[in-house]
Amino acid sequence: MELEKPPLFLDYRELLVFVVVMFVLIALRISVLHSEYREFISKPFFFTHAKVLHQYPKEGQYGTYKLLKLHTQEGLTLYLSTRNQDFSNANLRIQIFPTQKIGFAEYLSGFFIKGYIKEVKYSNINVLKDVLTKSIKVQHTHPDIKEFYLAIYLATPLSREFRQKVATLGVSHLIALSGLHLSILSSVVFFILWLLYHPLQRHYFPYRNAFIDIGLVVLIALGVYTYFVGMPPSLVRSYAMLVLAWIALIVGFELLSFEFLLVVVLLLLALFPKLIVSLSLWFSIAGVFSIYLIDHYTRSIKSKMLKVLLFPIGIYLLMLPLTHLFFDTTSPVQLGSPLLSLFFTFFYPISMALHLIGWGGAMDDVLIKLFELGSESSYTMLLGWEVFLPYLILAFVSIWSRLSFYVLVLISTLYALVLYIPL
Repeated sequence: MELEKPPLFLDYRELLVFVVVMFVLIALRISVLHSEYREFISKPFFFTHAKVLHQYPKEGQYGTYKLLKLHTQEGLTLYLSTRNQDFSNANLRIQIFPTQKIGFAEYLSGFFIKGYIKEVKYSNINVLKDVLTKSIKVQHTHPDIKEFYLAIYLATPLSREFRQKVATLGVSHLIALSGLHLSILSSVVFFILWLLYHPLQRHYFPYRNAFIDIGLVVLIALGVYTYFVGMPPSLVRSYAMLVLAWIALIVGFELLSFEFLLVVVLLLLALFPKLIVSLSLWFSIAGVFSIYLIDHYTRSIKSKMLKVLLFPIGIYLLMLPLTHLFFDTTSPVQLGSPLLSLFFTFFYPISMALHLIGWGGAMDDVLIKLFELGSESSYTMLLGWEVFLPYLILAFVSIWSRLSFYVLVLISTLYALVLYIPL
């Protein structure tokens, strides 16, 4: 008889105390940031140093120019338009002009600002990333394929045109590095290390726990990777969940619980309060919540094959009304998104292995045809903000009510039918 794993909290009182304490801590962190914001926008001008994260070529009335995405030494993310030159691996000294028009949410997430570049210094601190980027690019000829692989490996931002194709296909969640990518990587790395570790353990230290030893190495490797690619919010959330999941499994706590997800979210916001305005983080959390919700009501299903099919379809349906609050791109080809999500689980590690041996272009023809499907799309926005709150409340009530969960699935299914049938 299998022993039942203890919950994270003994009762709702303990959970409530934890939530209240975390909310107070988060509120204090936000208040400090707001004080810094008020001080920032009160300055007539501001000198700082910034690192160029990305540069976007633009066409203007007077010719081409660059829009730079910068990360300042104060931790701000800002966008600055400047002359058309290469700023790759550049560190800048800039003069910027804050205004009252910059909102607090923009201050936390990123904002456009007027300013001048006073000094440019090029560094080689990203030599490894540059080498990897060139290695990936040289194995492909089509620009879309280059963008695709750079995004799923190195979290490189997508161009507006390719981002539109990805949205039309309904695979934006596969491109943006998140929990799916980390879970695949962690499984592959764990399996490889286990093949090396197991013979040594059997002969020299059978008393060691392979899960603890290999798991720690995997977490360190994935932590380095998360930092290396720039710590995207969805990836930070995923990594935090992996770390806490590893600890919870060692201690013996229940892992697949909504309390566990709540703990992760509150700890993340307490550590990184700016993430509170990160749309990618909230979409990532909503996706994980959908997984937990589906798992909660399908545990009685014994067929693993049926579960493999149910999860991507269920997640897609539950997330569809939420994504159409922000992204109005709609196309019949999006109906293939669950199947592509399932395929991606195998594609991701295989494509990595092919790139390592120099055969990265082996699947380019198939990918080119796939992305061509995203060239045409129609646009609609059926779900308004007035419907968002009831849908969200229904989703939360579904944690305790099976009937609410069935209603939630019915609503999302009807929404999908209304959305796609006219197309």
